[in-house]
Amino acid sequence: MFKSAKFIASALLLLIISFIVFCAPAEKEPSEYAPEGLVAPSDLALETNNESMKLSWRTNRTEDMIISGYNIYISTQPLIDPSNPNRIKKGIEPFNPVTYPGDADPQIKYETYEASGLENGVEYHVAVTTVYPDRIESPPSNIVTATCYPQGTVTIKDRSVGDPDGFSFSKQEYAAYNSLDNDLYFIARDIGNMIGSPDRNDGVLKHTLFAELKMENELTSRHDYKNLNFKDRSFVAEGNVYLLELSDGSRAKIRIKQVDSSAFKKQVIFDYIYFGQ
Repeated sequence: MFKSAKFIASALLLLIISFIVFCAPAEKEPSEYAPEGLVAPSDLALETNNESMKLSWRTNRTEDMIISGYNIYISTQPLIDPSNPNRIKKGIEPFNPVTYPGDADPQIKYETYEASGLENGVEYHVAVTTVYPDRIESPPSNIVTATCYPQGTVTIKDRSVGDPDGFSFSKQEYAAYNSLDNDLYFIARDIGNMIGSPDRNDGVLKHTLFAELKMENELTSRHDYKNLNFKDRSFVAEGNVYLLELSDGSRAKIRIKQVDSSAFKKQVIFDYIYFGQ
């Protein structure tokens, strides 16, 4: 009888262990589900640069909220299925190889992240999720689409004072005033300071057109501009923004930072972004 009772107890213990093992929930992958009540980031905004972008977002978290960090999603394909907007599509991996803990700023209401190694001219879909303990992710933030373009700051001198006196947008480098690669020149005269098309001086050089964007200050915005007054040269002033149509059909925008027409300087400094064709 004692042996029988011992056998029954052992069998019962095995049964309980089997029940626990087989009924325990399977571990789920990140982004596979988003339980209700999780706080998601919001107000995601992007600032694009050359092969990179800077993200900023509102965390919507409180001091007592325990999180592991954030996942950053940057993909050339749409991030969510419209039928289930509360989770990132399965198979899309975070851009960050490990959970991003947040920047060094002690302010927890906002976070930033800088992504590099991106491809210029490619449209990316971007979102952020909050990662909770056990790798559980919140629904994604708002989805933002953005494209990185080559950009930088250039100084062009009047050729009477020396180099550099030209610039090639497609090659992203300075070019000689009379080079076949050059896209524009700068000239300082008593009547005013101007940028112009190289072919004004030699017909075999590139033909560039300029249109002032009088109501615009940002370079990254790209619109379907209409009814612009393009000319092969234009007077320039600090703060002005110009749209350029280059000889190969590509476009660029420049914003004048500084103009100096003093006798030994004669130069213009501008920020640019090159959209390509």
